[in-house]
Formats: sequence, C-alpha cells, structure tokens
Amino acid sequence: MQAASHPDLQRLPRSTPEEHGVDSGAIGAFLDAAAATGQELHSLMLLRHGTVIAEGSWAPYDLRRKRLSNSISKSFTSAAIGLAQAEGLLSIEDSVMQYFPDSVPVDRDPKLPRMRIKHLLAMASGHDVDTVIPVLQSGSSDWVEAFLALPIAHEPGTFFKYNTGATYMLSAILQRVTGTTLVDYLQERLFLPLGIADVTWDACPKGITAGGWGLSLTTEEMARFGQLYLNGGRWQGRQLIPEDWVQASVRPQIANGDNQGSDWASGYGYQFWCNRYGTYRADGAFGQIILVMPNEEAVLAFTSSLSDLSQVLNAVWSHLLPALQAGRQVLPADEAAYARLQSKLEQLAVAAPEHKAAPFAPYAGKIYNLVDNVLGLRRLTLHPDSEGGGIYWQDEAGEHRFTVGEDEWALTEWPLAAELWKPGERPRRIAAAAAGRWQEDGSYRIYLRLLDTAYQDELTCRFEGENVTITYHRHFSVTPLAVEPITGVSN
Repeated sequence: MQAASHPDLQRLPRSTPEEHGVDSGAIGAFLDAAAATGQELHSLMLLRHGTVIAEGSWAPYDLRRKRLSNSISKSFTSAAIGLAQAEGLLSIEDSVMQYFPDSVPVDRDPKLPRMRIKHLLAMASGHDVDTVIPVLQSGSSDWVEAFLALPIAHEPGTFFKYNTGATYMLSAILQRVTGTTLVDYLQERLFLPLGIADVTWDACPKGITAGGWGLSLTTEEMARFGQLYLNGGRWQGRQLIPEDWVQASVRPQIANGDNQGSDWASGYGYQFWCNRYGTYRADGAFGQIILVMPNEEAVLAFTSSLSDLSQVLNAVWSHLLPALQAGRQVLPADEAAYARLQSKLEQLAVAAPEHKAAPFAPYAGKIYNLVDNVLGLRRLTLHPDSEGGGIYWQDEAGEHRFTVGEDEWALTEWPLAAELWKPGERPRRIAAAAAGRWQEDGSYRIYLRLLDTAYQDELTCRFEGENVTITYHRHFSVTPLAVEPITGVSN
C-alpha cells in the first residue's frame, strides 16, 4: 500500500567522528576488515549521540534509495503491537485464536488455545517449522485460516523457532482490532514523525500487510528507527513508543541457543535479536541490519548481500566497538584521518566482473525470437557499442534497450516479472545495474544487480547456430526461484 509523503523529512544531523569521541581511523579499519571478509556491503550509516558520523554507499548502490528490508519489517510490526496494547486494543496475554473464531478448524491442535500474542512476538508459537512455508504451499488465499490449521509440535512459549508466519499473524490481529492495515495504523503514529515517506509494504491476497517482510526503507530511515529505540521510544520530544515496550522488546524473552559466543544464541526479544556486548538488532535476510549499541550510544545501519553476517558483526566487535567504548565525548580534530576516511567512503564500490574480449561479431544485430517466458521477453538482440553491450528486448509495452557495462556497472532497467517479485502484480521494470562477460565456454553472462533489493541475478546466453538458450539464476533470495530456460531462434 502507498502512503503519503511526510512534508518535513527528518534528516539527521552530521558531524565528524572526532566531534563525538570516535577515531576516524577506527571506522576506516572496520571498513577494511569488512572488505577482507569477502562479504558484500551496499550501504552504511553510523550514528553516535543521534548524529551521523559516517555514511557511504558501494556503487552502483545508493543509500538514498528505498531498499527491501526483508525481516527488519518484523521489528516495525512489533512496535505496532506495543502501541496497540498501550491504546487498550489488545493484550499480549490474549489467545491468538480468540481474534479469529470463524477461522479456527474443527480439528484444531489442542495446544492452539494456549498460543498467546506474546508467543508470536517471541517466535515461541510452538511450531517446529517457519509456518510461512506451509501457509504459502497450501495455496490458500486465507493465510490466517491456513496458519491456524497447522500442527503445533511444542507447548507455546517453550520452544524457539524463527517463524515469519507468526509475524504475519501479528499483523492480522492488528488489522482485526483496528479495522485498518498495519501500514495505515503506523502512518501517523510512527512513519510520519520519523520522516519515513512513501511507505510500501507487501500484503497477502486478502490485503493484510505481510508483517514479517516486504517493507522498503532507505538506510537513513533504518538508522532513525534504531535511534528511536536507543532513545527508549522517544523522538524529538515525543514518546512515540512506550518506553517499557521498547525495553521488553529488546531483552531476551526466550532462549534461542546454548552458544554464548554466538549472536544467534544470546536470546530473542519481541521481534528483535539480542547480541553479545549488550547490543541488539533488527535483522533482515542477507544483511539488512539495524544494530543498536545502547552502552555506546550508537546505531549502525547497513544493507548488503551477505552469506555470513557473523563475519561483519565480528568486524564491528573488533574495530568499531572498542572505539565507541572509549568513553570520550569529544576527541581533538584530526583532519588528516578524517580526510582519509572520507576518501575511503567516497570510493566505495562493488567490483564489476572483469570483461573479456567479446566475440560479439557472429551475433551482432541478430534478432532472436523467444518462446513465451516468465520474464515477458519476446525478442532479444545483442549489439556492441561504445557504451558496452546492449540487449534489446520487447514486451507488451514495446521495445527497450537494456544496457550492459563492460568492466563497469551500467545503470539500466530490467523487466522484472511478477512471478519473480510479488504475486499478483503485473510485470514491471525496476532499477538495475548490469555488467557482461564472455565465459570460457563461449557463453555470454549478464550480471544483474537489482538495486532496491539484495538480489543478484545472472542471465547466461548460450549460442548454437541460429539458436540461443537463456538460463536465469538468482542469488540472495529467501525463496527459491525457478525459471525455465528460455529458448529463441534468430530470424
């Protein structure tokens, strides 16, 4: 759902790190350590005392763009439940099934009446699977009914299992008691005061906000939300979220493992992960992170395509945390160190694949008519030019040029089919960056970065005579992506 823009966006103040007691060199050391892990960051913003002391984007990504935050959405849903309880609309001690009497199956699990809202919040519903998977696999348009029909393996409140379906149920309960969607409920209460504009959030077939995923945010909007929680729910003199709810949300409500050295086994709150060192985080898949460090009065927000978040967190603990813990409010100005940090931040970039000599000649200008496919592509033409490889594709709206860079990312648009994005939507073009490389086997691979997501897609074109076969693969997607090979014949 689309929400109105806020007329006075709340841009955070900026200053040098030293003005807030942090050595610029320590931030640079963190950036170097993060790069050394081989993990890929896309944007970053570091706050101290509510002020931005470092920010940057890895080109072609831009921290000013809205980004699909994945499960950071859960923490916003938690805030809404806390507000609804404060307004007397619900109690987290309430039974879940009492809100949906018409959706409870006759053969319900006997443990269902004992599942409470607080169990959904703490990922302790008693299920032994993430219920969003069987709910979606059921094919039902009524996700509430599908959830309530699932077996419950454990006594609610006794067993931790990360469960996106539980967060969806929180959104459904909120909509039941307020008569409005989660997005609309938070609009005046949270989004507008924080300056979060143009809110989009996925919804189920019945129009209930997804809750556990699908909220898009800029990096600064993520950082503001983290600062709000660091402030105990207070923002610019207003108590937006009850302080006791904030405190309850970010402390362990259930044990989630025995490894005390792990940031995945330090306890789970109400849709927040508890970490080591007295810190906590809102955590979206593949490294969309709001890390709050209360003792250090700091917030780190970043986006990424990570396969191992622990490596980046360890870089935080090794380099940033000691610099923040030094307890100094102000350091002497260090213009040289600050200049080095700024230079490093300005030069951040994701390396494009190294270009190889391109045997375009046999294929240049050929028009390949493609079979019907999920991408909606009808024709494909390869054409090298001074801007790099160009692919011309045709859909129902006409012919479009898709630019592919050589040794660098080319900003372009890609026809993302509905099946690859949000069920029920029409195919649409989205912002992307692309670079191409000829492979050792003679195929041509296009590396796609979908700039509003963590997704990294690859299209591999294999040519044989007058035929082409295009295979499509996606990295960093929560759900598997199955796209049949696309074939075409030149005319």
